[in-house]
Amino acid sequence: MASTLLYDFKRSLLKPVALITLAFFVIAGIGVGLYLHHISGIGPSDYENLNLLALCYHSVKNSFITGIVFNNQGEPLPDAKVLVMHDGEVVNSTVTNNQGTFNIDIGYPLPLNTSESTPNIVVEVEYNGLTRFWSSVPQYSGTGYGALSSGVNYGVIPIISSSELWKLNVNLPLIFSKSSESGIAILQEFGDNLIILSPDNLTLELGFFHNISQFNVNSPLPIKKVVNVSAFKPEIVSLNIPNGTNYVVVEYYLPGSPTSIDTYISAVYPHTDLWYNVLYNYPNPLVFYSLLFPFIAIYLAYSMFADPRSNGTLEFLLARPVTKGILYFNRFMANLLTVLVSSIIFNAVAALVILLITGILIPSYTIIMETLGTFSNLSAYVSLTYMSGGLTRQSKLALAIPISLYLVLLAIVFSASSFPSMPWLVYVPPLVLENYINDQILITLQPQILTPVQPLSLLGSVVSAALWVTVPAIIGYVAFKKEDI
Repeated sequence: MASTLLYDFKRSLLKPVALITLAFFVIAGIGVGLYLHHISGIGPSDYENLNLLALCYHSVKNSFITGIVFNNQGEPLPDAKVLVMHDGEVVNSTVTNNQGTFNIDIGYPLPLNTSESTPNIVVEVEYNGLTRFWSSVPQYSGTGYGALSSGVNYGVIPIISSSELWKLNVNLPLIFSKSSESGIAILQEFGDNLIILSPDNLTLELGFFHNISQFNVNSPLPIKKVVNVSAFKPEIVSLNIPNGTNYVVVEYYLPGSPTSIDTYISAVYPHTDLWYNVLYNYPNPLVFYSLLFPFIAIYLAYSMFADPRSNGTLEFLLARPVTKGILYFNRFMANLLTVLVSSIIFNAVAALVILLITGILIPSYTIIMETLGTFSNLSAYVSLTYMSGGLTRQSKLALAIPISLYLVLLAIVFSASSFPSMPWLVYVPPLVLENYINDQILITLQPQILTPVQPLSLLGSVVSAALWVTVPAIIGYVAFKKEDI
């Protein structure tokens, strides 16, 4: 039987309907990748290998910009060109030094109080054919954030223009002290490097925790990393987070002060912000195609079994030394293998498109699980089509039965939430295992926000999917075996 199954699989895979099916799934995979790129709001600035952190500050007589240019691994980029424009005119320009840092003297104070609605301050960085911009309306006032520890009174605004490939382990935006007198620091972690920029001389203490409930701000931080930062001097420090760390706690101290100014707590994640954004949106385009794919599976099974039975083609096949059971299940299994190959191609192509565009690698586990979800859903409609082909020799009826069942089951999918007294309804459609997998992906990313009130059961989802594949196929086989072809 194994040899005849392989033979039928090869024959079915080379038939035009199977080749068209495979081509359709390739195109659908490309569509998913492009649509995922679109709904995730991904643009070149989200993944280009060029980043800028800086501070724009002013005194009564002048304005200055100081900062650092680095790549997506947190390594400084020397010889990057930095330009500052005001109202479309280039005010000044420079190139970064060997540490990737720069200082630009604008030469005059920028306007402090303005009601202009369009950005008139632009910072542009150019490096190896890449360009990154930052623009803003200077709406800060002359009594802006004055540095506590440097002894100079000036206004400060942060300049943050970086890719979304920073890791979430430690990503601290501009933090204001409790007295709202100073902008404390900008911190971003790229790879194993933490980039720090502050308008204050201060000390950062980074503590690593397994459980945040153990944290007490008044107690010494365990396993801490201490970094001394000078005002307006960008720092790149190596940050090796201990294994098992779930939270990073950052405390800020002014030099010589025993009391912290402020505290920031960040959850530890192993991947970048863009990675989570892409993975969070990944199930959405798959759901759209899940509504179309059953028609492909139905037509594939119809062309390989129901239609040949109707037009008498199967009579010639039974002239060979093969039983009805072997003929039926060989074709059924061959169609399932075709659907499996199509499901693999679909998800693999989608992941490849995202990788080529953004460099983001969808985890193999996610691809495997989504492939399983797609395959289980389509297998159910292959089975339903074989059931209808076994029950009737009428070609149109054999096609109409699974299509009608699909529409009924689709209605159940959309109406199940309207019947809270019948929670079992969610397990009726074949799509349940794919829905369970999509829920698990989202729950893993944001468990506090996305955990359903009544989450799907793994056992119930698997049992439902298995019954949809086996029961209709057995019914179709029993009916096919009893009747003459």
